[in-house]
Order: sequence, then C-alpha cells, then structure tokens
Amino acid sequence: MDHATCSRLVLATHFATSLLPLTARLIPVITELGRLIVAYRRAESTPQACHRFETRLQELLRELGRISVEWTFNHLEPHDRKGLPARIESGGTWYRRRGKTPNRRVATTFGTITLWRMLYQDVHGVEPSIFPLEVRLGLEAGRATPAMAERAARAAVTLPQDAVSAALRRDHGVRWSVSTLRAVIAAVAAGMEAHRRDAQVGRLLGWLDRKSV
Repeated sequence: MDHATCSRLVLATHFATSLLPLTARLIPVITELGRLIVAYRRAESTPQACHRFETRLQELLRELGRISVEWTFNHLEPHDRKGLPARIESGGTWYRRRGKTPNRRVATTFGTITLWRMLYQDVHGVEPSIFPLEVRLGLEAGRATPAMAERAARAAVTLPQDAVSAALRRDHGVRWSVSTLRAVIAAVAAGMEAHRRDAQVGRLLGWLDRKSV
C-alpha cells in the first residue's frame, strides 16, 4: 500500500476529522519512534543495542498512550462551560457550576496527565466542591484512574511500600509520595469492602463443593 492510498483510507474514516487535533499531538512522538527504528536497523545488532532499542520503544509507546488518554479524557466534557448544567444535585445537596480547573496529578497506567474538569460548588458553601468528571472516570482519591489504582493495590498486596513506589515509577512513570500511595490504596480498599462478604461466601461455598466431590 503506497502513501497516497494510505492517506485516502485514513481520511475516509468517519472519525478522522474529529481526531486531527489528537493526531497533531501524536506526530512528534511517532516521528521519534520512526527515527528510533531506522537508527536501530542501520546500526550493528548487539544484545546491548537490542536492549536500548526495546527500552526506548516501550517509553515512546507509553507516551503515545499517555497523550491519547489525556486528550480523550479532556474531551469528555464540553469545552464551553455553558454546555454543562448550571446546577446539579448530588446526595441531597445542590451545587452551582463555576469553571474548569486543572488536576495536574492524575496517574494513569501510561503516566501522569493533566485533567481539566468542571468545578461545582455547594450553593450554601458548606459541603466540599465536587468534580463530576472525576466521579464519572472513577478516580481514586482524585489521583489515580481505576486501572492505575488497581495496579497499585495489587502490588501493595505482595510488596513493601518502597518496592511499590519503585515499581510504579519503573513500569508507569508515576511518582507518588507516601501519603498519595496510601490514600489511593485506602480508597481501593474502601471500595472493595462492600463486596468482601459476598466474595468470602463464594470462596467458602467453592471449598465445600470441592470437599463434597
């Protein structure tokens, strides 16, 4: 398939136009990825070169994922604040729409992103402000996506705290303080508590079934 044909096929897809802004952000990383491949193919193939190539390739692919996640999440809410309701009700409390503010420390499995979300304040100024988009995404402790929080919680089951932090830095490019790590894990544990009894009953019944065979 030549370049002209490839370009026509891409532009013919129903989502091509809407994703052009995202494509513009991805092109620099894709360009670097291409240069990496060309450089590796031209150089002498050694175990050390292979290691460097694969390690850098993984970093670039993770950056592609990070940019894609950030762009997608930031386009879930309308850019114009008037596209969102002026007031919403949650838990018996009414909140008024204010403006979009950034959460610059949202951890994903691809790295840390900045999330722009609409702020809603209690009309009486009593309850803490809320961010509906963060609720929709299921952010744990306002700092981690569900997938990232799951990775951290699973690691915490078998690894000491320092090792968990090191694993998150190495595998996901996420750098958390001790307090943030604990807050995320605590939030995951609290969310799982409601399902604990059913899981325990299910496990017990499974044991009984095996013994009865």
